[in-house]
Amino acid sequence: MGSFSVGIHRVLFLEGEIMKRLAWITVAVLVLAGWSYAAPAFNLDGRMFIWTPRDHTDNLGTSTYYNIAELNYIDWTNGTPGASTQLATMLNETNDSIGFVINRNAHLMNNGNVLAIAGDNNSYNQYSLWEIDRTTGAATRRYNGMTQSNIGYTPCIALDPDNNSECYSISTGWGNYYKLRDLTGDGSYDTAEAVTVNDSPPHQRTQDAHMWGGVAYSIGKNAWDGPLLGASSMTDNVNTAYNWYDDHDSYAEADFYLWVGDPNNNGHADVFFNVPGAGNVTYTRSIFHYEDMDDNAYFEASEFVDQWQMSGGESPRDIVGVTDGSGAWMLVVVDDDRDLWYVNLLDNGVMDEKGTLGVQLDAFITGGQYIMMDQTQIPEPATLLVVGTGALAILGYVRRRRMR
Repeated sequence: MGSFSVGIHRVLFLEGEIMKRLAWITVAVLVLAGWSYAAPAFNLDGRMFIWTPRDHTDNLGTSTYYNIAELNYIDWTNGTPGASTQLATMLNETNDSIGFVINRNAHLMNNGNVLAIAGDNNSYNQYSLWEIDRTTGAATRRYNGMTQSNIGYTPCIALDPDNNSECYSISTGWGNYYKLRDLTGDGSYDTAEAVTVNDSPPHQRTQDAHMWGGVAYSIGKNAWDGPLLGASSMTDNVNTAYNWYDDHDSYAEADFYLWVGDPNNNGHADVFFNVPGAGNVTYTRSIFHYEDMDDNAYFEASEFVDQWQMSGGESPRDIVGVTDGSGAWMLVVVDDDRDLWYVNLLDNGVMDEKGTLGVQLDAFITGGQYIMMDQTQIPEPATLLVVGTGALAILGYVRRRRMR
């Protein structure tokens, strides 16, 4: 009986020691949370918009196919994505020959709708700006004077997030750079004023443009070189903001995208842009990060922050920065297989943990997929799990102590 009693006490002692150590381990995990657990910095919650081109069969059911620009969305609830839902389609209005609509980029407006640019014909020389209602999908044309003779060839737009009455239109070649203004306050753009281009680097493709701090940033390429960044404020001329090729001596090809913001909240613009393919394996399939520390709208080589090179053969495409409103930031990235990734950002803006979000977007045929996100803070389930486990361990340890 004595041996049995000793055995019981030994088991209880060992169990108590295990629970005590688990409690201390839990405390350590909580202290080190964010470094030791590879998960998104926070859960996505809200509506993700995807602006992309897609095949379309005409209403007669014939074998004729038209290319359309399409706006879809995915509703995220506490980090869980819903089904992809079609919100709006922009069909070629002229249906000339085999109609073709080239979509360019799109931006969230401060009223929650989407401002998108799409071609009106299959000749790449006539475009319109559309405001698409986030709830009904109703599309209202906000500007239809975008022709190759004035706005230029295959333009994209940069929308001021704080003042939607102004935006930029930039075309391939940087030969056509326009500032659009809504002078009457009715939501439509009334005038298009040409902006002087100082350097005029010979872009062959301009893919994306964003605004931050009153400055428009765009990205394109020069033959096999690139990417090239351009920058302009609402009052200044257009200047080359960065020539990546000059610093890396490596051609870069395919589609270029960028996101500009201030994730470390220090008042300086941070630009994240992709290099899908490059002649040097050190640079290919990467996202590069620069910060304009001297606020001159030019990203010198010395302002390089960090690089993330994707593995497994994937290449990054569009990038969007999201925040939980309390200071935490991460990037959401779509790759060339249409898979969504997250990249956590540290307090200083440096790219940290990465991983997939487990979502693959719908297929598209040409052009690109542009993603936009409205997001709010939601508690992270992984954190709740760790806290709950730790609490149980501590309660168990206290209970054992009382039983003794």
